[in-house]
Amino acid sequence: MSEAPRPFTDAEMRTLARYGESRTVESGEVLRRAGDRTGTLFVLESASADAVREATVLRAEAVVASFAPRSPLGEVNLLMGHRAFLTVRVTRPGQVIHIERDALRRLMAHEDALARLLLMTFTRRREHLLDHAAECLEIVGSVDTARGLALRSFLTRMSVPHRWHEPTSPQGRTACDHAGLTAADLPAAFRAQGVTTQVTPEFVAAWWGLADVPGSGSPVLDVAVVGAGPAGMAAAVGCASEGLSTVVVDATGPGGQAGTSSRIENYLGFPAGLSGADLATRAALQALKFGAHLLAPARVTAVEPTADGHQRVDLSSGARLTARTVVLATGVTYRRLGVPDEEEFLGAGLHHAATAVEAGLVAGRPCVVVGGANSAGQAAVFLAQHGCHVTVVLRSGDLRAGMSQYLVDRITASESIDVLPGATVTALTGSIDGLEVHLDRPGSTGPLAAAGVFSLIGGTPHADMFDGERDATGYVLTHPHVAAPRPGALMYETSQRNVFAVGDVRAGSLRRVAAAAGEGASVVASLHEALRRAHQPA
Repeated sequence: MSEAPRPFTDAEMRTLARYGESRTVESGEVLRRAGDRTGTLFVLESASADAVREATVLRAEAVVASFAPRSPLGEVNLLMGHRAFLTVRVTRPGQVIHIERDALRRLMAHEDALARLLLMTFTRRREHLLDHAAECLEIVGSVDTARGLALRSFLTRMSVPHRWHEPTSPQGRTACDHAGLTAADLPAAFRAQGVTTQVTPEFVAAWWGLADVPGSGSPVLDVAVVGAGPAGMAAAVGCASEGLSTVVVDATGPGGQAGTSSRIENYLGFPAGLSGADLATRAALQALKFGAHLLAPARVTAVEPTADGHQRVDLSSGARLTARTVVLATGVTYRRLGVPDEEEFLGAGLHHAATAVEAGLVAGRPCVVVGGANSAGQAAVFLAQHGCHVTVVLRSGDLRAGMSQYLVDRITASESIDVLPGATVTALTGSIDGLEVHLDRPGSTGPLAAAGVFSLIGGTPHADMFDGERDATGYVLTHPHVAAPRPGALMYETSQRNVFAVGDVRAGSLRRVAAAAGEGASVVASLHEALRRAHQPA
């Protein structure tokens, strides 16, 4: 695991000491054990320490990295408050500065140069964990199953360090034989704590502390953001950076539908483009830096006012948040193709995203992309780059009807992409080993053979948890477009006082990543005003 870009200077050590307490540690003392909460930043003054991957049923204990004096201990988990992957053990006695979580948040907010250095260090260490030290969580499972693909996608999206073994690989067979596992037990997780079978994203989230509801019995939150796409994360960054207590809740993880985009090239400030996953990771780190709390996977089932003027946010787990204001940034859910037996193909050849995980399943083989908006165009280009021959099935007669020109140009210029305009998918047949895509199209000569079908045909608003006013298609109405505009209502406020809607779930939004992020940033001013008027009667 990487050291800091450089040791802390004398001046930086003095600043760090102001936020914490210096303590004496002895050789062999454990500062943090794998599985512990990572709320405290340890800074080595004169002591040294090793980061150790504890033994599992598959591997012996191993030293992952050694740290010298004037080094911080930790990685991105420290900002998230999640559990540690590695045990930290003192190798040379001396002094260590202990900086508790609240003090660390103040440091990150007030000491810009140190905050940037720590963020750089933490990010590099997470990258190292992802690349070289992921054996602390090893998964045996098949991405050819819906359960395996869902778990692999979750681990990748949440940047959880892990090593994935297909059950047919030498490592996978050895692990299964060692633990006596069958296909019915998979996916299985191998950790220092033992072997767990039939692993789900919810299990990983509970083990790693991803879905722990913050502050039971603590003061009411200023803002609860429901949805961690571009709109929700922009709102979270804005709120947390201005000192508002902020929690972001999402059913899957940061990024929303944008997080599944292979490459976004028309986002301001990134001339070379960036992937949706990269954008989501950057946004999450930015929000966490300012003290926001990310809760995922956690599904919100209801947002309702309380008798004292607050908002109650109910989660499917039975947990509950209470906030003074709520931002609905839930986006849309994927629209179905509407073909027979569609559920049977989900995760088994039929996908709603084209990330590196899905591209790896179909690399070098023919595939079909259904849809005519930017997400479909990005998927087609990305899959072609992975050696696929791509057929774009387009309901309309022209790509330009719903797609940015730069994507139209790339698709038109590619020898690996064909476009079938005026076509509709009527059925899917076959299996994970090979699908046939049946079309309703003039002059059709038969079904298309495909290793994978990527359905990117838009979505329907995801607002079932909200009982306020919506338009005829289900999108949330905001002032002044509600049926009975309320005097003093704020920009982006819904028919429910102190509940706001931004991004794709809002009626009238532009359905673009940059527009969603803009709405998320803009709603912060309304939230401040709502908090100021909170003492006034509704």
